[in-house]
Amino acid sequence: MDCFDPDVIPHLVDCTAAENQTCHIADKISLITDLLLGSKMVLREHPHTLDQLHLDNSGCTATIHSFNLMRRPHYPELLAWLLRTHRCILSSSLELSLVNESGLTTLDAMHRSSRIRRLKLCFFGIGALNSASQTLPSLRNVELECTSILTSAFLFQKAFIDAISHLLQNSSSLNTLRLHTFSMRAHVADSFFAALSCKSRLKELNLQKCSLDCSTYPYALMGYLATTTLLKVLVVDMTNELLQSAVLEGVSMNTSIETLTIGKYIVHDRSAAAVAGVLKNNQVLRKLSISTKDCSEPGVHTVYGCWLLPLIENETLEEVSLPLLILHPLQWAAFFKALRTKEKLKTFT
Repeated sequence: MDCFDPDVIPHLVDCTAAENQTCHIADKISLITDLLLGSKMVLREHPHTLDQLHLDNSGCTATIHSFNLMRRPHYPELLAWLLRTHRCILSSSLELSLVNESGLTTLDAMHRSSRIRRLKLCFFGIGALNSASQTLPSLRNVELECTSILTSAFLFQKAFIDAISHLLQNSSSLNTLRLHTFSMRAHVADSFFAALSCKSRLKELNLQKCSLDCSTYPYALMGYLATTTLLKVLVVDMTNELLQSAVLEGVSMNTSIETLTIGKYIVHDRSAAAVAGVLKNNQVLRKLSISTKDCSEPGVHTVYGCWLLPLIENETLEEVSLPLLILHPLQWAAFFKALRTKEKLKTFT
């Protein structure tokens, strides 16, 4: 740390965080953030906990200092020191691009030594995806959320998805994975789902706005959902009927999933019957949300009639959100009458 002004060095203290006690560096946040401006990074106190700090580069360039950012020094060694020394920095949000090197520098520092537990990545450009693909397999103890703006660049996302699959197979502590707006097709999707089935210890899997298209019926996904006893939360948007059938069949046999969110639900008789099977057979589901691609046209009443009896008989659901107008008025009347006996059901929309 010899590159800093001698007056600054005494303020770069070791971590003193303890249970419900903020590290002393929290008192120096303005100084640290000033030093990090050249790296376009900000150190913040976590809004919900007393003893955790958050490191991010989202929106940093919009500060009043942005005019002078290009002339501020970049201190990659400060980032590395913070992540190596301060166990109080437990979460990070990074916008990754080759233009802004700080995000990639920080990710590399996490790979070398870090106690980060929650990591949120947003990718801007193919180069950032490729760079992250080399680092992610080495991360272990994280809740990982990734968003890509390259929604059509399937070929360039392959290496990244392969890296995620490798991480799933080799990390015993990765318990949360959120992938948004990624594209997985053919053997890439097959290998990803196979990795889930292999050694995954996920408690939450969120594939919102992902395009999933397996080369064959996704048996690996169905088998994973049917057999996992750890997964608690599943969020997935439906790409095609094969995927939807695999998800619903797997969840109907599952004994651990408590929260299920299905987007872009594809309406037809078989899928409605499969949802009825989930309502009837899954004995642990507490929160269920199903939305169609166009909620104003959810389908004819007869398609959803098979949901009524399983909904009435289900004893575990606490929150339910279903497409509007799914039932005939007479069916709604029967359902609302049955609500009097539903002690656990708190919300129905």
